[in-house]
Amino acid sequence: MFYIKGKLKEIIKDEIIFEADCIGYSGKYIGNDNLKIGDTYLFYHLIYSNMYSIEDIFFSDREYFKYAKSLLAIKNIGIKTIRDIFLEISIDELELIFKSRDCERLAKIKNISIDMSKKIINEMNVKLFKNNKNSKKTVLIDSLKKLGYKSTNILKIIDNLDFSQSYNSLLKVSILELGKIC
Repeated sequence: MFYIKGKLKEIIKDEIIFEADCIGYSGKYIGNDNLKIGDTYLFYHLIYSNMYSIEDIFFSDREYFKYAKSLLAIKNIGIKTIRDIFLEISIDELELIFKSRDCERLAKIKNISIDMSKKIINEMNVKLFKNNKNSKKTVLIDSLKKLGYKSTNILKIIDNLDFSQSYNSLLKVSILELGKIC
């Protein structure tokens, strides 16, 4: 089952109960929406299982569902970690963190170490953006970040580059373009 359209009946902490076609559903809710009892919502459904439990998780946003599904496939990432991430970071900001490989920002979230944030970023880049960890683009972004350039500025210029050039040429052009922005 991918999604269920139903009327919200009850909210208890982080769990919801809703009804669709005279069938009641309950499970964890992850999202930043202000849900109102009695309103009808489209809930995206994900079944999460680990060694200890099987739980139903519901999302009212398809993007949250997509990211959560990929995040839960990473070892040592569970429902609590996903909830902490989504409460602190919007989907747009999360995508920017993954693309710019900003481990420090992700590590600021409660219970996420710098090593865990690196692992999350590497795996999410491969899963969501089909980025190979050692691609020319990734190496260039990492190099520019180490030189002290901001991730947001790097992402502004990176899409305009011709990656058929050599790495040294790309680095030179990137530094010149970043110099115009700063």
